[in-house]
Amino acid sequence: FRKTDYDSLLYKTERYVGVCAPDYPFVKKPRQISDLLGETLIVRESGSGNREIITRSLSRQNLDLSDFHSVFEVGDMNVCKQMLIKGCGIGFLYEAAVKDDIKSGRLREMELCDFQESHDITMIWRKGSIFSDRYRSLYEQLKG
Repeated sequence: FRKTDYDSLLYKTERYVGVCAPDYPFVKKPRQISDLLGETLIVRESGSGNREIITRSLSRQNLDLSDFHSVFEVGDMNVCKQMLIKGCGIGFLYEAAVKDDIKSGRLREMELCDFQESHDITMIWRKGSIFSDRYRSLYEQLKG
């Protein structure tokens, strides 16, 4: 978002992690992100912030979504998670979105030596909004 147009408050910084089904059959044992290129990557739709994070991360390593064996685009986070749980491919999501699935063993985190991403979760609203005080109050309740 353009910071000049909005007021904002940082809610938290969230880890972004690679995940797959516990028994996912990798083409090649993954040690780094390039080891995953033979896999099916499950990503969110164009315009999704989630997709933007992985696209930027890959770009820093001179890689692109098109470098994966195949890419499956999904428009819903829960559908994405269910596909990952069922072993349809690998994916990258906010840790908060998959924490319970990892803890329960439905998903596992892929430990990659060259992938340590995090992203700010920010509450934003239009500068000068008549609801600014309410938004700040809500923020304080959420942070509580």
